[in-house]
Amino acid sequence: GLQGGPWSFFASANYVDAVCTEAICGPFEKTESAVIVDVSAHYRFGSRWELYGVVENVADEIFVAARDPYGARPNKPRSFTAGLRVDF
Repeated sequence: GLQGGPWSFFASANYVDAVCTEAICGPFEKTESAVIVDVSAHYRFGSRWELYGVVENVADEIFVAARDPYGARPNKPRSFTAGLRVDF
């Protein structure tokens, strides 16, 4: 992360390894591996107020995150969050 004045920026990368979903790990009984990158920016104004924005899964990496109980399912797609934080 970087912080300077009222601004701060952060990035994180998470590696998710492939996992067997059954004791016998056949070709359709395993999840996929991936690297997921998230970023956020924050702007603090005043002593109590902060605006922020977050982008999860920046590259919109799609992989099989689960296979049970109803077959292959993808991970969470790219998502955006923005908000206002107030300290009391």
